[in-house]
Amino acid sequence: ESAIGDFFADVFLHAYDDALRSQEQRGELNPARDAGVRQVDIAFFCGGALRGDTVYGPGSISLGDILEIMPFEDSVIVKEITGQQVLDALESGLSAYPKQEGRFPVVAGLAVKWDSMRPPGQRVVEAHVLADGHLFEGKDNENKTEMKARRFELVRHKDGYDCEVYRPKMLLKEPIQKDKLYRVVMREVSSLFFRV
Repeated sequence: ESAIGDFFADVFLHAYDDALRSQEQRGELNPARDAGVRQVDIAFFCGGALRGDTVYGPGSISLGDILEIMPFEDSVIVKEITGQQVLDALESGLSAYPKQEGRFPVVAGLAVKWDSMRPPGQRVVEAHVLADGHLFEGKDNENKTEMKARRFELVRHKDGYDCEVYRPKMLLKEPIQKDKLYRVVMREVSSLFFRV
């Protein structure tokens, strides 16, 4: 697991949630979900998709940096898959640990507890879908003002833009249910893990 992988998974989750929400508002998405529920449940891709072999310190991230980190041109897609397929993909991704062969799962919207000492195929102890919590501003409990689940501040400078993302702590929503359908955003090549 890496901070940059978690960041990209979060970007996938939130970008595709926003895109599907827009489709829903135009009447192009069926079935629609409740207003307070994310349109995408989970983002999932394999750690081998992350390249670059560079340490990126504080400061600007350019499009060139992003293309160096994720240089592949395959599509990013959303599929509805069962909880059993999610669990199977996690088991597959964790099966080779501690080898570094690129299959380690990078996820967002999902909390996974696993045990590397168990035999491959039995390493996932539990997996929960996560829900957005609430983000508050203010220094004390009496003056807290509830904000949206996410807030972005974009500031333009003469040399470009700064973007700060304020995100709430994610909350455990429910354990993965084997027969339930989940919307998962993934790289198209990752869909091979789901056997769909």
